[in-house]
Amino acid sequence: MTTKETTTAKKVNHPWSADALLAKAQRYAEDMLSHSPEDWQFGLVSTFVLEFPARAALANISPTLLRTRTTRIISTSLSVAPPQPLSSFRVQST
Repeated sequence: MTTKETTTAKKVNHPWSADALLAKAQRYAEDMLSHSPEDWQFGLVSTFVLEFPARAALANISPTLLRTRTTRIISTSLSVAPPQPLSSFRVQST
């Protein structure tokens, strides 16, 4: 008689999970602090530090929101009207 081996499932964080995105933000924050505030790399990396927590918040709602590529698709996903392109606005002189 053979015995059955049991396996336990492990939670794997996919690249779009909130935990993975927050870990990226932490890594970028550490990298940001290695540059001086006057350095251009500080500014670039600081934008990533702000972007990834926002993406993590969206990932808690639905990772599908992170995979969209255009504002129109995001607006449709959120059931709001897409923004008008700037060329459709006209300045009226008074």
